[in-house]
Amino acid sequence: MAMHIVKIFKSGHSQAIRIPKDFAYGGVVELTVRKIGEKLILEPVRKSWLTLYDEVEPLGTDDDFLANRPDLFAIDEDRVKSE
Repeated sequence: MAMHIVKIFKSGHSQAIRIPKDFAYGGVVELTVRKIGEKLILEPVRKSWLTLYDEVEPLGTDDDFLANRPDLFAIDEDRVKSE
């Protein structure tokens, strides 16, 4: 596991560090920070399942929603009569 020693500096009223290039989070704009004992754990913010509804067009909004779907539970009349 790679490790770097970084310096802590003041940023306003907070402490900050610079994340080394080889630890960079590509495409991530927010991190969560948790403290466990003496360790700080940084993780990308992940969207919750609750936000999915806001991002995806609700199902069934089109008049033809599921109009052309196969009948998965069709009964084979010939098979039923032969049994």
